[in-house]
Amino acid sequence: MRYCEFPLGLKHKYQVYTCADLTQLREAGYCEPMMGLEEGGNGIVQGFLWERACSLPQLKGYLPDSSASSFSWSRAN
Repeated sequence: MRYCEFPLGLKHKYQVYTCADLTQLREAGYCEPMMGLEEGGNGIVQGFLWERACSLPQLKGYLPDSSASSFSWSRAN
């Protein structure tokens, strides 16, 4: 993942920066750590690619190994 400058023509039409206030979430008892941008983005992309790959007829019978941290395919028994 790499950073791309926000297009100048869109700067006043869209929100460029977002920072959440997690005070109420923490006060409600949620104490798990938050993912960073890179980790969250990679997870979304991997999930999207796995979902698409699993729907391909050419890969019928192959399943993604959900315990792997990267793409790993194994033949279903």
